Amino acid sequence: MKLSMYWISRNRISELTTSLLSFITNASNNNNIEYIVMADSDDTTTINGLKNIHHILKTLHNVDLKILISDRYGYRKIYMYHNLIAENFTGDCMCTVNDDMFCISKDWDQELRSTIAPYQNEPLLIFKRN
Repeated sequence: MKLSMYWISRNRISELTTSLLSFITNASNNNNIEYIVMADSDDTTTINGLKNIHHILKTLHNVDLKILISDRYGYRKIYMYHNLIAENFTGDCMCTVNDDMFCISKDWDQELRSTIAPYQNEPLLIFKRN
């Protein structure tokens, strides 16, 4: 099962990079994970930062980061970003992440796959409670 993990971020390249790396380095196998970042077309800080780390991610982790760029919609129309990502993801499962999240769980991808496997042919929303 291919997972599509996506971030919507604006002007937080340091936090975004930390979040991305935490998921990438803690995954058991990045070959079947799609990493997507959505940025606003006027957010050159994020776009340039992603272009700079793209080569590093590809070289060190064989991750081909998918960068989507859109008009700026802001929080009032955040659903527009989600819709654009939904039109472009290629996985079997779409998972939203944000640049405030940091993954500390080793092999998180295997755990996620085993959790959702029984529901593969059904719509499913997962919310983790502490």
